[in-house]
Amino acid sequence: KTIAEFVETQDVLESLRILDVDYAQGYYIGRPIPLQEVCYAVENVATDDGSSKVGNSTAALSM
Repeated sequence: KTIAEFVETQDVLESLRILDVDYAQGYYIGRPIPLQEVCYAVENVATDDGSSKVGNSTAALSM
């Protein structure tokens, strides 16, 4: 798997998709936040049907 760092624009993200990069991180994806906020967000993930999923999860932008 390939992870791209420092993704700061939509153009860069689109180029990475063309290059078949698997994952991306950077300011365009999301600014750094305190760990406590990340843990809360991951534990309270909304599902596609609108319900809440509470529990251990992993957050990442999959390309």
